[in-house]
Amino acid sequence: MKYDRYENEMYGSSGTDVKVETILNEGETVLWRGKPKKSTFVLEKCLAMAPFALLWLLIDGAIITFISIQIASDEFPLFLIPIMAVFFLLHLMPVWIWLSQVLTASKRWKNTEYYVTDRRIIIKGGFMAANFVSVKYTEISHVSVHVGVLDKMTGVGDVVITSCIKGANIIDIQDPYKVFKLIDRAVVDIQADMQFPNALRPDENPGYNTSYHKHED
Repeated sequence: MKYDRYENEMYGSSGTDVKVETILNEGETVLWRGKPKKSTFVLEKCLAMAPFALLWLLIDGAIITFISIQIASDEFPLFLIPIMAVFFLLHLMPVWIWLSQVLTASKRWKNTEYYVTDRRIIIKGGFMAANFVSVKYTEISHVSVHVGVLDKMTGVGDVVITSCIKGANIIDIQDPYKVFKLIDRAVVDIQADMQFPNALRPDENPGYNTSYHKHED
């Protein structure tokens, strides 16, 4: 496998139904592409924040019920009703955020795709539009595989990428170990090539069993 010594700058872009081919550089090859498993992805979005949001809703619901009883018994100043209504609309914000995650989970899954190329990792996501994030191999410090309880039950796993870019993990895929091996090898090859330039290497590098070539503009 060959890797280009020079890589792209990290960037984010957006558009409607934008294909990854439109942002690939000349000569860049996609080595793997995939999507998260829909059932796991949507379920995780529904479960995330659920205990906290439901507890918050339970507490606020009890307070609202108490206030409603006071209003019904004419023991509550009427001028405070609009103020309390606005207050609880804002105070229930964690619940609204959780509901938005649940209601948009399917659309977010549709827009989520992962690409591993010979130069970088590209993650496509978003809700209203397709957003792209590019992670250079030189920015990656660690790669690992994480399989949680839900992941194990649904036959998926996450490739956790440690870098300066947040939210760049490849989650809920059915072949996490294959993708981990592919990315880990690319990180080793690219970072070794950056530290030890091609000019100092022979045509074949027996240490990594891969060939290197100089970048041609």
